[in-house]
Amino acid sequence: MKRVHLALFALMLAASALLAKTDVAVAAVATSIDVCCPWNEKLADGDLTYKISGASGATLTAMLDAVENWETETGITLTPATGRTKPDIALKFKTGGGSVQGQALRKFDSNGFVTSVNINVSGMAFGIDVGAVHQITMHEMGHALGAGHANGDGVLMSPTINGGVDGITSCDRAAVLAAQNWYFEDPSSPTQPSVTSVSC
Repeated sequence: MKRVHLALFALMLAASALLAKTDVAVAAVATSIDVCCPWNEKLADGDLTYKISGASGATLTAMLDAVENWETETGITLTPATGRTKPDIALKFKTGGGSVQGQALRKFDSNGFVTSVNINVSGMAFGIDVGAVHQITMHEMGHALGAGHANGDGVLMSPTINGGVDGITSCDRAAVLAAQNWYFEDPSSPTQPSVTSVSC
């Protein structure tokens, strides 16, 4: 009987070890995205300018497509700046940009409205993978257009590239539309968003 008990105990230990090894942590799915920053009167005509520097070939194509996707989803016109004209949104690709995958640096006027955005995308952080360039550019453009981070995975504005998706979901789109609501409701005068987040 003692041997049977020992055998059963050993079997239970083995089963516990197996379960521990096969247990997979499931990441939280995003339920909301923060709404951040409206543009100033530059958006009154529905047009923001942008310029991409440091990118070429497939990388440039990926970044251009990322910008165009936001134009399609929101109806906000994003026009390439020409000549020496300073763009509203400056996107810079750095092949040796360090460990930070992407960053959107907003500048504000005295009333808290966005006046310009500088976006940096680092090739060093992910080995210049074109798919990653596309996703990160689109994510940072989301910040440039007023979306904050999501509180989980499964949307473009998820805090990490691995948790995010390479596409604009309805929740991502809703965050930008909420941030720039003044333009869609009354483009004559910028106002702050009436909500701080949108539900997914």
